Amino acid sequence: MSNCVIISGGSAFKNDFNYINEDDFVICADSGYKYALKYNIKVNLFVGDFDSFKGEIPSSIEIVKLNKIKDDTDTFHATLEGIKRGYKNFIFIGALGKREEHTFANLSILLYLKNRGFAGFLVKHKKKFVVLKNEKMVFPKKNKGFFSVFSVSEKAENVTIKNLKYTVENITLDNEFALGIDNEYIGLAPEVEVKKGTLLVVH
Repeated sequence: MSNCVIISGGSAFKNDFNYINEDDFVICADSGYKYALKYNIKVNLFVGDFDSFKGEIPSSIEIVKLNKIKDDTDTFHATLEGIKRGYKNFIFIGALGKREEHTFANLSILLYLKNRGFAGFLVKHKKKFVVLKNEKMVFPKKNKGFFSVFSVSEKAENVTIKNLKYTVENITLDNEFALGIDNEYIGLAPEVEVKKGTLLVVH
């Protein structure tokens, strides 16, 4: 099944948009539409209260206009719209940077999705942010660069990390000490497993 791609108004780079496939469903969250205009991206849905997008709102695209006084962010509402349309896999572009509080809010969307059986990641300039919960994942190999693992549950138990410079087996991570930051690639495909708990992986 195709992905639901959500473009927000944070920091984004041209290569971030290489993740969009022709059959993906693309939603712009408010000022994220500026990137669609800049890179000539076909948009299926435009969501927002339009407090940050100052241009002309297109009449050729489906619009969901939100009240400026609301509990959720434009990006989160765009996520709900994607779920409502039956999508299971989500890609977020422009969801990081600029405003730190929105960065944190958008990272929390990954938890929301994971806890409800959906999949998703945030991308920013060759880095991807993904959540693991009680599972194992193998990541693409790189010859250099950093790879970080954080516990976003109070504790993440029986964590095993292989094929990186620093390896561990069946350890416990917690959300008070960032033990897993800045591990290093060694040209192998990293493996991360958490048997009980939730991890945020930046790779």
